[in-house]
Amino acid sequence: MDSKQIDIYNNLTKLKWAQEPMTLLQLIESLEMPQIAKISRSNVSDLKENDYLLLQSVYDRYLLLGATQSPVSKNNHAYLIPDWYRAQCKIKSSNPRIQKQYWNFQGATELNRFDLPREINFLVETPLYQFWQKNGSKIEWKRVVVKRNTKLTATKLQNYSVDNANRGNCFILVDKKGNKYLLPCEFNIKFSVEIKPDEYNSAYFDHQGDFSLPEVITRYELPVDVSFVPSSEPGSVPAAKLPKTQFKIVSLGIAKSIIGAIFNTSTRKFRYIELSPATQIKLAIPTCLQHGLLNPNASLSKEEENEYTLYNKTREAALGMCHKQCELYKFEMRAATDEERDAMIKVYDAGIKYKKEETAHLRENFFLDLKSKEALNPDAKIPFVALKNIFLRPNIDEGDPYDDFTQEQEENGKINFSHDLSVLPSMPEKLLTDTLTDVENGVKQK
Repeated sequence: MDSKQIDIYNNLTKLKWAQEPMTLLQLIESLEMPQIAKISRSNVSDLKENDYLLLQSVYDRYLLLGATQSPVSKNNHAYLIPDWYRAQCKIKSSNPRIQKQYWNFQGATELNRFDLPREINFLVETPLYQFWQKNGSKIEWKRVVVKRNTKLTATKLQNYSVDNANRGNCFILVDKKGNKYLLPCEFNIKFSVEIKPDEYNSAYFDHQGDFSLPEVITRYELPVDVSFVPSSEPGSVPAAKLPKTQFKIVSLGIAKSIIGAIFNTSTRKFRYIELSPATQIKLAIPTCLQHGLLNPNASLSKEEENEYTLYNKTREAALGMCHKQCELYKFEMRAATDEERDAMIKVYDAGIKYKKEETAHLRENFFLDLKSKEALNPDAKIPFVALKNIFLRPNIDEGDPYDDFTQEQEENGKINFSHDLSVLPSMPEKLLTDTLTDVENGVKQK
């Protein structure tokens, strides 16, 4: 569709718009992007009523705060740098600190990769059996659920049986106080294992060479000094346009925003925008879309079909005009406002504080009370900051932030560390086993 052949601005005024407006958050949760909406009410100075928004895409990325001097003092010395910025980095810190790194696994049998004992970190709430007491010839195990990020040490692989009937293999785990736990091998758990120093390739500690921004934030603790150099990847920032100054990467956060464009039918001009999902505006959607939301199974009348055709042609033409620039917009580095700079520092510090408090709390109590508010709303204490252009939350996961598990947990813009507890493996409240028998498991493969 050639956007030049369609009068986008005229079509926008011809479309019928719903009387009941929606918030921006309601709209992006109800409809797949891209969509066009009309601003009905706005308290935001540069978003005018009766202008039209093309909402092209909703996306999450890691956003870094870079400073050309330290500490950050002036907004023209602070920059927001998306991890998608198309350039490579050279490490300039004299003694950069390497982060702890983890292997992530799914399935209890993956523990067979390692020589035991080995400490493991549970990535989701996980059911186990805790040793309770010796009951005659039987060992009594009580069902418990351990919280996310609980660390226990897997000590050995054993057989377990109930009433002398072979039931399979299990791992025996212990906590810091020496309490024992039974983990059946068939459990489809998610866990991580910290990589030991001797398990790294020695080149990992060589800070020479070029790194992508994702490699920098995965490999190094912040702050870290970098300089940008050209990348050989297609579409990368040309050398002439790269910043010449050295940057200190001060903090990072997970940013969620909406990229699109705003159309003004009076001036017949448009400009690109970035909006936070929490932006306080009311939007009207075309009536042809409202019909589908209210009654998705109903057939459209001829008039409604014509209205949808007009809307679809207008949307495609607007996309044809804006798509390339909207895509480029999210790769750009830009100067941070005072508010954005302060918010980036705030969420980063809050994330560090949250991890420290969580670690301290888990030392005292790592069992999950299934009736507690924490179980019902595990992300209630996770801080965030809603700005006009971006919605920021801290990165609070250890290990690789780009792991598929992390992406799964951030689905729909929510940090939700608990799986639905109703789908945990079916287990009796107590398990009476015969004597456990060691299993010869052969050589473990690293």
